[in-house]
Order: sequence, then structure tokens, then C-alpha cells
Amino acid sequence: MRQYVTSLAAQKGLSIKALSEKLGYRSRTSLVRLMDQPVTEKTLEDFSMRVIREFSLTEKEAEVLYQATVDKRFGPERAATLTEMLRLVAGEEASEDEEILLEDWENGKTVSLSALLAGMKAPQLLILNSFRIPMYRMLEGLLKKPEVRISHFTAAQGMDKRVTKALRQVTPLLFYTGYEFFFHRLPESGAMPGIWQSDLMLVSWQDEGGEERHVVIMFDGLCHGRLTVLSREDRDRLRWMLNLWEDSFVPLKNRYDSYEDKEDYLTYMRRYTELEKNREVYMLRPDPSISFIPVDTLVSALRQGVFPPEVLKSARMVFEQRNRNIYQKKQDTWLLMDTDAVRRFAQSGKTTEHFWGLRPFTPRETADILRLMAREGRARESLHIHLLKPGFRTARTEMVCYGEAGMLIAPDQTDYHLENGCPDVILTDKLLLSSFRRLMREFFCFSCAFSREETADRLEALAEEAERRE
Repeated sequence: MRQYVTSLAAQKGLSIKALSEKLGYRSRTSLVRLMDQPVTEKTLEDFSMRVIREFSLTEKEAEVLYQATVDKRFGPERAATLTEMLRLVAGEEASEDEEILLEDWENGKTVSLSALLAGMKAPQLLILNSFRIPMYRMLEGLLKKPEVRISHFTAAQGMDKRVTKALRQVTPLLFYTGYEFFFHRLPESGAMPGIWQSDLMLVSWQDEGGEERHVVIMFDGLCHGRLTVLSREDRDRLRWMLNLWEDSFVPLKNRYDSYEDKEDYLTYMRRYTELEKNREVYMLRPDPSISFIPVDTLVSALRQGVFPPEVLKSARMVFEQRNRNIYQKKQDTWLLMDTDAVRRFAQSGKTTEHFWGLRPFTPRETADILRLMAREGRARESLHIHLLKPGFRTARTEMVCYGEAGMLIAPDQTDYHLENGCPDVILTDKLLLSSFRRLMREFFCFSCAFSREETADRLEALAEEAERRE
């Protein structure tokens, strides 16, 4: 914070005392204390508002101010982790791929990684680390072929910037059945073994004659690696030396499901209804979940003729239980939503959870839903509903943590792909779960979001906006 304040003063041609006066402080002591001593989040927010009010900041300058306040509150190391988590939550995509050149140890020739993999039939990849290598869009393209398998390993000492950035890189790959990600959790105080700090890829495939082939690639730069051919025995020996076996690591995801029939929508709903029941739930999503919508409204919005009577009866029972899970249970429920996405819901009557069997809500229904959430958010101590402040956003991806049971990550597929299969992934790493819960409580819902009261006011204003659609 000292660096930010002194830099701001220099940019404006002011002394610290003059800057203090310009920001409305009674003396320079307040600003000096902010630079050099621990301060509360309220003090930091007050400082930010004074700077924004006094100076016309560009978007880049606003980002620098925000980063300075986060660094001050959490310390640079944890602040870097939080920044990566914000990028993950916002759905910020991995960096663009670049051409990666590989030098062959035997003949010194150079080949690109993409060309090497493109010529293989059903390649099986084992990757260690390699999160900084710009190849993840290529890997996603490979995974679209059902015969491709990728096993990805990393060792981690905690939920730090490196691990959070890794999650941001691999999240798009998690939805493919051919991709598995494995953690080896190291002691916080211990050193990471040198061999597990390597960036390498072991590739196996069958040539046109049906013979097994193997190569190992050691990445020694962002866009460069060294390649050598291995025999089957060499490959097994290398895996033994690295100790890269599934039973030595913990899988990041433990379930992948595909729902293909109309009735499977109820299977999907029942599964998460049970996970919500009698647990703390942390939801990070663009707009209201179906769980928050009144049962009569949901049932009336189900399209006539799509579901047979027995399915409608079962659906109502599931909707009732999900409503109880939100509005009646004692355990806390945290919901963080994107303000712009909720405004789109108010204007259209459609959430990102709408599927083909559900008509858009009428303007009156939409207004009633928003007012219910505002009223319950004010009245219930266990219900924490927050809208993100301007400048923050969520991806069109649902992230829901069910206490210690696991965290759902589901892509934005509003029809749930009931005809083509709906992938959803449950992450079960305990450190990841506890870190996400803590971040939701201590950071996202306070530093990045409006208060519960402000959120309720904004939901009521959006309800009035929805009614004007009539």
C-alpha cells in the first residue's frame, strides 16, 4: 500500500500531506497509518471510495487500486492466489496456444508438438505439471476424440497461486471423460521433490502397423521441449522413477455423469437435492437457481405435453424439497450472483438454468421470484444472497460447494443436454473445498459483492424493472 500511495502522490504532483487533504483526511496521519499499519477492510474500502471520488480513474488504474487494497488486506502471496481465483470464477480462458517446437535427441530435427500429436492414432498422454505451456486448447481439441486419454499429475503443498492458476487452465478439460487430474498433497512445511517440479509429457500410441510407440518430452521453455523415443521397458522404468501412478495420487474429480433421457432430469435434480440437504451450501452462479423459485411457479412453467403426469408429480416433490433446502433448513446457504446476469433474467424471464421443458417466466412471475429472494435474504440469518459489484463477474458456469461432500462444476448448458448427455464434475479435494468455502465467506461475498441489505434493495428494483415488461 505504501508503494501505491507514494506512486499516486507522485503521479498527481502532490506531497503525502497534500494528498491527504485532497482525499478529505483531517491529517496525513490517517494516510501514513494506512500505508504502514494493519487496517480494517472498512478503512480500505473508505480509502478506495475517496480515490475514486477525487480522481477519474481509467479501468487500468482502477485495477491497480483494487490490487493494492487486496495486497494490503491479505498480503501479497495470498492476494495473488485470490486474483487467480477471481479469474477462475470469471471464466477467464487459458492463454492462446502457441507453436511448441520439440528437438529430437536422436537426430536433432525439430517437430512441432501439434504436428506430432496430430499424426497419432488414439494417443495416451501422461502429463506432469506443464501448466505454463501454451497447449491447453490443443489438448481440449484432442479430447473431443473419445479414444484419447490424458492423465495429468501435479504435487501441491497448499491452495496457492500455482494450484489456482492450474485449475483455471484445466477446468475446460474436466468435462471430458478422457481427462483425469491427480493431486499429490505434500506437507506444507516440506520441500517439493525436484523431480516433481518438472514439466514433462509421456506419449504412447500405436503406429499404422499396430505396434506400440512411446516418446517422452521434457519442456525446457514455454514453447520448446526435448523429445526422445522410449521402449516399453524405458517407459515403465520412467513411470516407476517418477512414481506417477493413480494410487499414489488423489483424483481431483471422482465422478462424471451423462444424462440422456427426459426422466434423467429428475435423476439429476434428486442427486443434488440430496447433496443440498442438511449441509452448508455455497453457490456461485450467474443468476437465480431453480432451487430459489417457488414450487407453484416452476410447475406452472413446465411446458404442457412435454412431461407425462407421473413425471410432473415426481418433479413437484423434488422442487418442494429443494425449496425447503433453501428457505427452511438451519445450515447456511451462500448465493453469489452476477448483477448483469440477474438483470438479464429480469428482462427476459429466463435463467441460465432454463431447459427446453420450461417456458420463460412471465413478468409478474419474474418480479415475484426476485421479491421473494429479497425478502428471504433480509429475514433469514442462514441465507446469504449477494450480487457482485461492478467490475466483477462470474462465468456462465455453475460452481456449488456442498460442505465437505464435494463441489459441482457444470458448464452453461441450459437444456442440460438431456438428449446428448449433460456432463457434470464433482471435485472432492478437501483443501480445495475448504479454500473455496473460506473465500466465499471472507472474500467474494464481502470484498467483491454488495451487502445483503444492498442486494435486497437491488433485487427489489429489478423486480420493478421486470414488471415494466408487461
